[in-house]
Amino acid sequence: MKKHKIYCIVGKSGSGKDTITREIVKKSKLREIPRCTTRPKRKEEIDGREYHFLDKKDKDEMICQTVFHTKHGDWYYGFTKEPLDENNDYIAVMNLEQVLDIIDIYQEKFKICVFNIITDEETRIIHLIDREDRNGRDYEEVCRRIKTDAYDFSERNSAYREAHKKADVFYELYNDYESTPEEIAADWDYAYRNF
Repeated sequence: MKKHKIYCIVGKSGSGKDTITREIVKKSKLREIPRCTTRPKRKEEIDGREYHFLDKKDKDEMICQTVFHTKHGDWYYGFTKEPLDENNDYIAVMNLEQVLDIIDIYQEKFKICVFNIITDEETRIIHLIDREDRNGRDYEEVCRRIKTDAYDFSERNSAYREAHKKADVFYELYNDYESTPEEIAADWDYAYRNF
C-alpha cells in the first residue's frame, strides 16, 4: 500500500517558510498539522493561522515539543495532539529536531519529505531586520536567531545530519526573494508531484 506523505518545511529564520507554506496549502489538497507555541504573537500574526498561541501552562498539550531560551523567557513550540488520517497528505513548518520527532512518530505510516528553504544570507538578514522593524525592534533576538541558524543548518548539528539520513526525501527549495510566494509554491508543486 502506498504511504501518504508528511511534508516538513524547514529553513532559517526569515527564509519565507510560513508564507511559502500558506501558498502551497492554497494550491494543494494538503492538510496542515496544527502548530502551537507559547511565545507572544507578533503584530501581523493571527491565532490559528501561523500558530495556536497557548499559555505556558498549556505546553504539555503539544507533541514534538521544542524550546527556545530567549531573553524574554522560554518559548515552546510544537503541534497539537491530534491523530493524523493516514488517507491524507500533510504539511507543516518545523525545526530539525521536530523533523526527527515526526520521523519517530509517523514514518511507519507516512513517507517523510523534508523541504529546506534556502536563501541568500544577506537578503535573508535584511528581511529579518525589516520584519523586526515592524514588530518591536528586538535586534538582540534577531542576532540570536542568526547565530542559532548558522549552527542549526550546518553539519555540526546532529539533528541536521540525522534529518538528511532518516527522511525519505530531503529536498532544497530556493527562495530568491524576487519570485513571488506563488511562483515558489509552483516550483514546489513540480517537486511535490515527483516524490
